[in-house]
Amino acid sequence: VLDPVRKLFYFNKGKNFLNELIESKHQDLELRFLRYCAQKKTPSFLNYKNELETDEAFINSKLKKDNRNKTEQFIYPIFNKIKDE
Repeated sequence: VLDPVRKLFYFNKGKNFLNELIESKHQDLELRFLRYCAQKKTPSFLNYKNELETDEAFINSKLKKDNRNKTEQFIYPIFNKIKDE
């Protein structure tokens, strides 16, 4: 998609869909991690960084436990790398 207006339309559509999912499943680590990654890498002019701190704190709290499940084991190194960028 080369048209910037269409790109913005699809970006906003996806962003809204993800936020709605998280509202209904606010304890879902995978959804919160997905939003965190998107917000971390999204250019600031799109103004989509409002949940970075909240999601980071949530993810940190989920990943601090010693006996992580497979999803958490997968997310942990990626989260730590992205967080420090």
